[in-house]
Amino acid sequence: MKFQALRHKNHIGRIFAHIVFWLFSLVLFSVLIFYTRNFRISAMDFKTAVNILITIFLLAVSVYINILWLLPFFFSRRRFLLFTCLEIINIALFICLNYCISMAFEGKLSHYTSEMIAEFILVLIFLVITTLIKFTRDSIALQDAELRIKEIERQNIESELQALKAQFNPHFFSIH
Repeated sequence: MKFQALRHKNHIGRIFAHIVFWLFSLVLFSVLIFYTRNFRISAMDFKTAVNILITIFLLAVSVYINILWLLPFFFSRRRFLLFTCLEIINIALFICLNYCISMAFEGKLSHYTSEMIAEFILVLIFLVITTLIKFTRDSIALQDAELRIKEIERQNIESELQALKAQFNPHFFSIH
């Protein structure tokens, strides 16, 4: 019962961390858009807001494809060539989908090459950051598991030592 409550609390904490991460990303991405495209908040229209939200959504899809599918099923199993190919497809899909959606919302984009490069850098930054976060979390979990194993081994050795002491010094050897 206690373990399930702790697990539930940990699960809620992880969901909260993801929500905070994506809200921070939304704010950061919006600031970058305003800075790089010389937008003003007062000039922001509905199409631009929806375009930003869709871009963040596509980033999230790309990141979770990487974290939940590519890393555990290909990278962790040392299938590096297949992982790299699928990651390139993941990035290309993000760029193409985001570019098409931007075209639909904003009309003709005059800086085709610079837009593609910016989208590539954007998705690459998010993939690298989230992959490093996942590797860090996995490393910490592995260290915690190793510490628990060492503690269990220490407890086993102590109990074996106590059992040997009990065999060596039984109560009927007492001197009167």
